[in-house]
Amino acid sequence: MIERERWLQISHLLDEALELPAAERPALLAQRTGGDPALRAEIERLLAAGARDGALSRPVVEVAAPLLAASEEAEVAPVGREGTVVGPYRILAELGRGGMGTVYLAERADGEFEHRVALKVVKRGMDSDEILRRFRAERQILARLRHESIAHLHDGGVGADGTPWFAMERVEGEPLVAWAEERNLPLDARLTLFLQVCGAVQYAHRNLVVHRDLKPANVLVTGDGRVKLLDFGIAKLLDADPEGATRTALRPMTPEYASPEQLAGEAVT
Repeated sequence: MIERERWLQISHLLDEALELPAAERPALLAQRTGGDPALRAEIERLLAAGARDGALSRPVVEVAAPLLAASEEAEVAPVGREGTVVGPYRILAELGRGGMGTVYLAERADGEFEHRVALKVVKRGMDSDEILRRFRAERQILARLRHESIAHLHDGGVGADGTPWFAMERVEGEPLVAWAEERNLPLDARLTLFLQVCGAVQYAHRNLVVHRDLKPANVLVTGDGRVKLLDFGIAKLLDADPEGATRTALRPMTPEYASPEQLAGEAVT
């Protein structure tokens, strides 16, 4: 298995090579790999493999589509079925899917009281050590954040099959931009919503949490005009594991909204 720092080196150099015409790549590799023939061989192998199947010259969406389809077909975890009980909650319907987890609408199943939540579980096939670590980190981050504009954590645990889960506030609302556009909000009303987002982000920062995936889709507005910040799945606790998920070969992010240091694979502060 390639160590993280080695893979980062390979990933960055491969990115540089792909930005050049094929004829100019050997000179770059000769200059950048120096006395590391193994590194040069690995980059050349990846370039050759991409050229053979055309993956490096095709749109990412086109290349990824069959892989994602296969992943969806393979995902047959019983936890996703309607009526499945996870902890004290019963699944009612699927709400959405992300990179590492699926979110379901669920209700209390123990008869103690009526309560509906958004239940998040790790997707089958995605339960690697790294994904499970990130999932537990998200749960811990939510547990320490209590703000009116941040969807808060209700409960958490581990299912009978060992899959971790957590239940969070079920937010019924519309994405920020859609809310503003559909109501043709004037500038001052849009700024009021924006300041709510800023307040939630400032609160998270005071608690040493950087969200790292702020984008309109992760900001909902409820019926009464209250902003709710969602999805701390790739957030970072600044006082824990400085060499952990902040610097990773996977670099989880939404490129259109990522910060310059995220795009460069540097530490997020």
